[in-house]
Amino acid sequence: MITHPIRMGAAIVDFDGNHIVIPSWDGVSRQVAEVWRLEKDGHSAVCTVWTHPDGGELRLTVDAKLQQAEATHHLFLLPTLALAWQERWH
Repeated sequence: MITHPIRMGAAIVDFDGNHIVIPSWDGVSRQVAEVWRLEKDGHSAVCTVWTHPDGGELRLTVDAKLQQAEATHHLFLLPTLALAWQERWH
């Protein structure tokens, strides 16, 4: 899980082989990618990556309602956090 800086503050984060570009903050929170989606007992949990002034943010929604969010400038931590949230839903 390595983060490489690229053009003007944007970064590439490796989510288990899937490289996600997180653009630099432009004043608006924007969804960058869906990391995973799980269905369990009639509920849908979705983990997404968003732009954030600190660098990047993970959001966990369950049935389209925000359940948890974590922002950090240590982008290399995002994949670990996404995996931990996913394991709770298995």
